[in-house]
Amino acid sequence: MEEEGKAKPRKIDEEIVELQQQAEANLNMAKMIKAEFENYKKRNAESVLAAFDDGKVFAIKVILPLLDALHEAKATMKEAADVEGLDILIRKFNSGLESLNLVEIPTDGKFDPYVHNAVATQQVEDVEPDTILAVWQKGYILGKKVIRPATVKVST
Repeated sequence: MEEEGKAKPRKIDEEIVELQQQAEANLNMAKMIKAEFENYKKRNAESVLAAFDDGKVFAIKVILPLLDALHEAKATMKEAADVEGLDILIRKFNSGLESLNLVEIPTDGKFDPYVHNAVATQQVEDVEPDTILAVWQKGYILGKKVIRPATVKVST
């Protein structure tokens, strides 16, 4: 009888150890699933932001030719009132694009092949090489992404 009494506590101790191991395994699995879910949420949030940015880029690329047409129309106008009216419209377009964080590429200095597209060159005395001489089409950057490079004429 004494043997039976010792066997029960030993069996209970083994069951306790086994249950503790199972609980630890379950806890580790829960931690792993939680970490995977956190990673999923981060990836999903990044994906949503990327899709939003892609939508902004698409909209901007649709609007830019319209803005270019307004600038071209302004260059042909002779009446001051017409030019003034078109300037108001151009400012509204620019304001809307700025609200999307679109920035015009600077063209008042040196040529930068990452943001400028040189389509013509000209040798000019007293002008350093790679200086922008003329701008044929404005360029724009959204964040760090060039939406459209500025089309320029450069000195040689």
